[in-house]
Amino acid sequence: MTEIKAPAPSALEEVPDGEAARIENIVSLTLDQLKQRYAGKPAIRRGVHPKDHGCVIAKFTILDSIPKELQVGLFSKPGHQYDALIRFSNAEVNADKPDSDFEVGEITRTDKITHGSRGMAVKVMRVTGSPLQTANLVTTRDPLNQDFLMINQPVFAFANVVDYEALSEVLLQHKDEAKPFFLRTTSEDNEIKKRAFTTAGIVKRIASNDFPTKSDDFPPAFQSPPVSPLDNRYFSAAAFLFGEGRAMKFGARPVSPAPDKVTDISDPIYLRTALKKRLAAAGGEGIEFDFQVQVRKAESLAGKIAEEIEDVCFLWREEDYPFETVAKISIPPQDQDIDSDERRALCENLTFSPWNGLADHRPLGGINRLRRAVYEASARTRHLPGVCPWDGG
Repeated sequence: MTEIKAPAPSALEEVPDGEAARIENIVSLTLDQLKQRYAGKPAIRRGVHPKDHGCVIAKFTILDSIPKELQVGLFSKPGHQYDALIRFSNAEVNADKPDSDFEVGEITRTDKITHGSRGMAVKVMRVTGSPLQTANLVTTRDPLNQDFLMINQPVFAFANVVDYEALSEVLLQHKDEAKPFFLRTTSEDNEIKKRAFTTAGIVKRIASNDFPTKSDDFPPAFQSPPVSPLDNRYFSAAAFLFGEGRAMKFGARPVSPAPDKVTDISDPIYLRTALKKRLAAAGGEGIEFDFQVQVRKAESLAGKIAEEIEDVCFLWREEDYPFETVAKISIPPQDQDIDSDERRALCENLTFSPWNGLADHRPLGGINRLRRAVYEASARTRHLPGVCPWDGG
């Protein structure tokens, strides 16, 4: 296996002892999972978010009115417009599994429906600036692209590298069944036990519908499950640099989400179906997202890095750190045949990583350090070394 040496940590990170060895073990476990998952199948799919709901072309435009203090990195050129590609996806490791689960005979019972984490990965094309110095397949080649990976909840479910290693061991041993991980809620180690309960609560909220309930089994969702991939907010969940001495989390908010909340969840690919319908219904108008950032100065993180950067279950409350819009994402409905052979091939072959991009937006924290190595290993498994499936990305 090719060794991947991470850059020196930022002043806004605290790297625990032994983390590099844990990450190396997780990479090995991930590759074993992929071998197990795709044994006898014609191709290996990506290790994270293997099921796509469709890929679309887009424009990513920096606001003309962006405040001076936010003109950093990619956002340093007010009014500049970039071409972009967006992949909407599902975190479920089984790409053949329906978009939502429901009990047979209970499809009309909303309390029996469970949802999963959804993703929105944005690749902003041909950016300029100082690239991250990594061994990544993409950023070592021209042109340079900036990737923004997001999920539809504001926190990740697994706090740090220690917990993700435990999860990876469970997934390999139990063939992608995660339930045994939650035996950690009975741990005699109070810190492990506390984190496991936090994870359980987040997972329940991801699976939940957004409706009142008397049962602790289904607490309120972070937001209403999406009618289509174009109708939810998405979040980075983890932190990133925002130039020197500042950290950000970022997100995308739909400008005009569809008012219709009716969807046929019996369709196993209802999110792809809904995406096609939303694109068709848009007529000549583009579908827009506000791209937003929460920015914090290093001073606000002093003494809190272990909890508020390194623990990705920790929420940066919007009441304390409001999101500010810095760019617009516009998805034109024209020529968006997401089911064409060409578009499907592009969608499958695209490589995304939070480490594709500019040094001004360097990923922070243990889960991001882990993602760098795991995503690289996954890409090398799916593609020949040195081959870029899309013009530098």
